Amino acid sequence: MLFTPMVVGVVTAPQATAAPTASSISTVAAAVEMANELLAANALAQEASLAVTYEPDELHIITQISLPAEMLEELSASFPGVSVEVDRPDYSVEELNEEAARIGSLPGISWVGPNADYSGLDVGVVEDASAAAIETDEPIVTVDSAAESLSEFPVEVIEAEVLDSANRSNDSRPVNGGSLLYNAGAQQACTAGIGVSYANGTRFGFTTAEHCAPGAWTGWGSGAAAGSSDPSAVSRANDIRVVQASTTTNLAWIGAWNSTSSRKVYRAASAPANGQAICTGGGVSGERCGAQYVRGTNMYATVDAARRGPGFWILNETVSGGAQVCAAQPGDSGGPVYNYTSDGRLDVRGLISAVDPSFSTIRCAGNPSFPALPRPKSPSSRAFAVTIAPALASVGAVPRIG
Repeated sequence: MLFTPMVVGVVTAPQATAAPTASSISTVAAAVEMANELLAANALAQEASLAVTYEPDELHIITQISLPAEMLEELSASFPGVSVEVDRPDYSVEELNEEAARIGSLPGISWVGPNADYSGLDVGVVEDASAAAIETDEPIVTVDSAAESLSEFPVEVIEAEVLDSANRSNDSRPVNGGSLLYNAGAQQACTAGIGVSYANGTRFGFTTAEHCAPGAWTGWGSGAAAGSSDPSAVSRANDIRVVQASTTTNLAWIGAWNSTSSRKVYRAASAPANGQAICTGGGVSGERCGAQYVRGTNMYATVDAARRGPGFWILNETVSGGAQVCAAQPGDSGGPVYNYTSDGRLDVRGLISAVDPSFSTIRCAGNPSFPALPRPKSPSSRAFAVTIAPALASVGAVPRIG
């Protein structure tokens, strides 16, 4: 996976450095969303370089600009018992990004970007130049040389692996939402939903559908380890399970089944409105948008002999070759359902749960390697998705957003 620096003007929630309480975990997610809205209301979104870090009962907003007093008062009043502090970072995001761009072109660098509190840079260095097949006349950066003289900025050097190219079908840790995954023990394919933290911020991973099998999951095309289902973070009623991994991401794939394009998750929001246009991101089918709408909200459905919900129906009204195009098909289970924000991020509304066989239709144009698996269910132009907010709450998970 390629490292993505923080985006100027967006409040992000980095991984916790302490073990916060459940209340402070939910608070930081709400504060991130609220701070973004307040930035926009105060016409600061283009100027501000903000991050949010958190400890039990404390939120720290890290920025180099002066925030309006009324903005801070509104944040404090909205979260009683939580101290809201503003910290001035050592460096601006602009100067850190500029230095990261310079360092990123050096041979031996696997990834680089600003750390969570803008106090310097995190740098991944490939220690074994021969394994990396680096051919250059320039000196190759090593872990030792990076620690000594890589930059005038403070750097934390991490010994890293060579990064593999990835796409929706060929992903590896940290897994993006919308990736196609394979469970060899169950001989089952499913789709990653979104990256999350859970267990009071002490564990990380991504979601998929509960009706997908427990056990170890790998990237469909890559075979690379993705993570293992955590039996302590699963809800049958909400058709969600968390696959635990050593790290996680705030990105989700967009585009076709083999797309290399991804976008940041803006938030995991409430249920969409009835009649609203909606996109689905299945690992097999790829992204389905266009004439695809929500047709029924606050619904419950029986999937694999279990009542699932609340959720909503999705109907794809596109017609091709005399038949409606499918919204989802086997292997798409667990994938994100979303709208795009004005700046291209994903406003996630739900997770794909089931297809309606009474709306069976032609197969979605999708991953050509997938039909090798048994496929007991047909592609369908009507799909059921569980609503994201109650599903995440049922397993104590907080979305990774950016």
